[in-house]
Amino acid sequence: MLNPEERDSIIQTLAVDICLEFIVQLGDLASSFEGHGINDLEGLCISIARLVDKEPYLKWSQSRNDVFRLRAEDVAIRAINKIIQGIDQKHSEKIAQLIIEDGHSLSLAAALLRQSYFSDNQRTDKQLVAPVASKARLVEKFAVNVLASATNNMLWATSSPGSVLWILGLAEPSYCRKVFAAIKSNDPTLDSFALEFVKHSFDSHKGQTYALPKEAKQLVAYCPLAQVRKHAMQRVSDPSLENPARAAWRSVVEDKCLYGKDGTEQD
Repeated sequence: MLNPEERDSIIQTLAVDICLEFIVQLGDLASSFEGHGINDLEGLCISIARLVDKEPYLKWSQSRNDVFRLRAEDVAIRAINKIIQGIDQKHSEKIAQLIIEDGHSLSLAAALLRQSYFSDNQRTDKQLVAPVASKARLVEKFAVNVLASATNNMLWATSSPGSVLWILGLAEPSYCRKVFAAIKSNDPTLDSFALEFVKHSFDSHKGQTYALPKEAKQLVAYCPLAQVRKHAMQRVSDPSLENPARAAWRSVVEDKCLYGKDGTEQD
């Protein structure tokens, strides 16, 4: 908080089992300081937003084993909001905009876009949300950043690539085909895409399940459903394909909800 030049080296020392608590403590301490000694409020908030798409937060997000496991994005948003409220609430909208515009904070950008523009909950003065008037510009900037990430094959090195893709389909579907083409260019199997986009629910019985989303329009924005099913059948016919990718593609072919662990059907 007080020494921005030391942030990168501090992050490298974090362990998976304490990484979320670290963000919580940042929020608590910065709020208690009431701004004293913090000379780069915007930089601090951006740094926290970027944490979510770095190690060890990637490992935390990708190794889910608990039905009640917290999402790193939610913890980061609460911490950033607490810092702003403790220092000066008038910076809230500007910081939300900066995070959404930042190409190194895609997971948090997606979460803030949802919270700002695609949530049924009524906006409050104490929420970390971007201004309504900036929606078109921020959505466009987010779409450009997602496309760049997909083109550079960096999309999967984020904590919530599925959420990023889902929000893009909701916010700026005109970019989805270009993003899909970039993903397929880097990985013709599209296994990573399937593992994220048909990710369904998580339970304490066998963990992660996969199923076609009920709102197919989100998926169709990326590729016609008939083509997705055709590709799914091709992948399933490959005897070397293992779970959970096999279960993900089978869920498309069979239109069932399947466990990624062993491919069995969810009751």
